[in-house]
Amino acid sequence: MADCTPTALAQEARCFLCAPSNVLEAIKTLLLCRLLQHYEPTMNCDVQALASSSTCFQCADQRTIAAIQTQLLCSILTAVEGGTGTGVVCGPLNPPVANPGVSCQIYYNPTVGGLWSWDDNLTLWVQLIGG
Repeated sequence: MADCTPTALAQEARCFLCAPSNVLEAIKTLLLCRLLQHYEPTMNCDVQALASSSTCFQCADQRTIAAIQTQLLCSILTAVEGGTGTGVVCGPLNPPVANPGVSCQIYYNPTVGGLWSWDDNLTLWVQLIGG
């Protein structure tokens, strides 16, 4: 199962430390929407649709939003992990070449900002951002 303690999360997130905060927010938004699309294929991930859906959170401060996002991500990870192992892996390849041997994994290349998600059903890496 996922280890969502602050120490474990900080350790796994270390490869994202050099990314600007606006890029991190864009990555998180896209990842959350793509995760939802996996379970709800009709989900619209364009900016206008997401902005319209998020109006109830616009009055919350950034720290509250960050805490909510972290908990949501850990809940999603725990729900989809199924005890098979998962996480964020960093490296220099675009895209990663090997099957990670787990059902759910995110791969980030900090040099070029490439982000991939492993699709165990298709047995391939799906590019999410850049690279």
